[in-house]
Amino acid sequence: GDAAARETAARRVFEANLKTAGFSDAVSVEYRNIVTNGVNAGYRVQANGNVRSWFGAFTGNGTKPVAVAAQAVSGGDEPVEIVFVLDTTDSMEGDRIVNLKSATNNILDEINRRATRPGMVKTGVVPFSQYVNVGMANRNQSWIDVPADYQTPIVNNCSMQFPIIGQTNCRTVRYPATPATPSYTCTRDGRPRTCSGNPATPASSETVCDSVYSNVAQNVCWQSGGDWVRWNGCVGSRAYPLETSDSRYDVRIPGLMGISCGTPIQNLTTDISTTRSTISSLVTNGETYLPAGLIWGWRMLSPGEPLNAAATAGTGTRKFLILVTDGRNTKSPTYPTHDGNDGTVADQLTRDTCANIARERTNPIQVSTIAFEMDGLDAKLILQNCARSTGGQFYDATNADRLREAFGQIIESVFTVRLTH
Repeated sequence: GDAAARETAARRVFEANLKTAGFSDAVSVEYRNIVTNGVNAGYRVQANGNVRSWFGAFTGNGTKPVAVAAQAVSGGDEPVEIVFVLDTTDSMEGDRIVNLKSATNNILDEINRRATRPGMVKTGVVPFSQYVNVGMANRNQSWIDVPADYQTPIVNNCSMQFPIIGQTNCRTVRYPATPATPSYTCTRDGRPRTCSGNPATPASSETVCDSVYSNVAQNVCWQSGGDWVRWNGCVGSRAYPLETSDSRYDVRIPGLMGISCGTPIQNLTTDISTTRSTISSLVTNGETYLPAGLIWGWRMLSPGEPLNAAATAGTGTRKFLILVTDGRNTKSPTYPTHDGNDGTVADQLTRDTCANIARERTNPIQVSTIAFEMDGLDAKLILQNCARSTGGQFYDATNADRLREAFGQIIESVFTVRLTH
């Protein structure tokens, strides 16, 4: 509410308790609304009065002056780290990715308003699909194994061929008209969609001739190969169980050659505008493998390797991972790649990764999950259990409005009201 409504609520609570507090006379009370960046950030009540002193009555001093204060704030001044793990698979193409960008950028504005001091909040982004793009700048890090770019061998090919020296038996061939074929339902990354059929073609004709070949063969040569195979920032998975664990980076993460994997991750930063630019640049690519997004969100919120931007334990930093996806796992690991089609295996690896995050005690992370326009109760249950195991929240966002509401409720929980004085 506004300042007046907040004062009314404060007076009602304070004055109800004041009746039994033992004050000897009138109490002066100051009610103060706390506003930060134009947003209600908390409320403070300061009270001054004289309390009856039973022991003081024996010495002729029956009252004692007391000054007390209570202050409730939203979020406080503790540092916060928030990583958005966002589904950018092919099934998010169209309105879904547009609505995801809009909702995420809106919540970044809200985070910026809620921060009570510069640098209080760090945000990061992990776009994921079948793979995660860790960015070309990480190519030579000690925790990753990326082969050098290479060129496929150039092969010289030759064969004896009889050249064409003329044409004969030329004639007109007529083709009948063909009717259009209707549109049909197809799937892309597990999402049903309408695929177009073929248009109708009118009747047509063309002149066709037989070739006349020379009696003398010629040696014809050409080259094949020579294509470059390059690393585009994509990474796969270490063998189980390391693929579900934020540990043992002496066993390097495999870089995958010649694979496309969408927008690179953006490490934790205090610059909201950088995160906003990353969100706006998201593109759809590939199919769904949830463990890839989860493990890199975890890594981003963990101090030390591989990403080194998160706060260390004991600093009072609160850490949040927000996962948004529109579908179930459609890919599974074939180590180091994710080219399998066993959703059951991928679902179990998702559960394992969530369980390992929940077991983290030295660097606790709260995971909240949003199923965005998502079908499938089993897939939603995995997301729900993942959130609850870490003390987070699960939301079933059936449309863009529900997505914005889910983001808003998560941020409310990040900047929760609590007593500080």
